[in-house]
Amino acid sequence: MKILALLFIFILSSCKSEQSNEVVSLSNYDSEYSTELFQLVNKNDQLQDEFSQQIILLGATNLQRRSFSDFLVRSRRELILLLQNSYDQRALDSLKAELERVKGEAFQVRDLVYINNYLLELGKLIESFYIIQGRNSFYSVNFTKASLDDLLFIKGEFASEFSPRTNDFGEYLSVDSFRNKNDGVSKVITPIVKLDKEALNFQVEFRLLTRFYNAEAREKGLIKFFVGANKESVDDIDWIELDVVIGPDAASFNEPPSSTQLTDINVDNDEIRFLISYESRKDDGFFPALNIYGLKIKDKDD
Repeated sequence: MKILALLFIFILSSCKSEQSNEVVSLSNYDSEYSTELFQLVNKNDQLQDEFSQQIILLGATNLQRRSFSDFLVRSRRELILLLQNSYDQRALDSLKAELERVKGEAFQVRDLVYINNYLLELGKLIESFYIIQGRNSFYSVNFTKASLDDLLFIKGEFASEFSPRTNDFGEYLSVDSFRNKNDGVSKVITPIVKLDKEALNFQVEFRLLTRFYNAEAREKGLIKFFVGANKESVDDIDWIELDVVIGPDAASFNEPPSSTQLTDINVDNDEIRFLISYESRKDDGFFPALNIYGLKIKDKDD
């Protein structure tokens, strides 16, 4: 047991010592995203300190702790490289791979509360740098308070409304029918997404969380997703329903959102919009809850 304890302490301390051998100063760099990069390096250092002091990830297994420790060291290294050269493609690809790897870890919810903001900010920065490098292999729409003016909401007379909210996992739009328990359909339409080629070459995934969406309600298709080629008026758009498979309900609203499987976008146009439809049915007693965080569009060739 003593040997195992010493080994565990060594794992924690070795990661910290490897990371702390370089002091970063913002004054050494001058690029559009230097401040954001520098802030993420500082957050990385803070997480590393809390991790080494066993303040965070107390519910994680030893393997998960080792995995997260490696992630902090490697992501910090790639952030420094991007500070030095915004066009370092290898560093960006490595950073993206590390983020996807650690997001695949089955961390407990109480652990995710401490690390998820860093993961979300890192993901947004990665998207920005793919644009900078001219390798915009994916596009995204995030449902935040700042985006409300760009969204179009359509609501039936007695339907529930989509409303902006925030939790430890980011900003999102929420809709449910717990209070009014009426029949009705609410819809939200995204801004125009301008792709660099026809949408036939892309797939889409949605980040969301559902509750009280039982098998019978799913069979009725009360939550639906559509895509259409942009028109001068949204009333003229021919909406095509997407074959989106929504995963199992979350056990609580405190869980992080999950991503749906990638779904083909069968639209022969490079300017598209998405529509999300939510329905409640009083007579059937169907009142699901939906939290929609955003969507991401990926190139099939990448």
